[in-house]
Amino acid sequence: MESILDSSPTQLPDYTAEELQEIASQLEMNLETYKVRGKVTNIVTGPVITRFEVEPATCRYRATGYGLIYRMSVRCR
Repeated sequence: MESILDSSPTQLPDYTAEELQEIASQLEMNLETYKVRGKVTNIVTGPVITRFEVEPATCRYRATGYGLIYRMSVRCR
């Protein structure tokens, strides 16, 4: 009987590093469309999702930037 804790088979990445960087650049450009400056600081690929960690630029309306990033992430799903 196989346990659920057994290691899973290795999965090949869906995107190359260059493609992930291109997507990160597009995300930064989309943020600037909404007048929110941000920089992708890390890209974490997983078996189901790829997470782009975005650090908003320091601004007076930081909460607005975070809300926009959340709404964009929901829209992209």
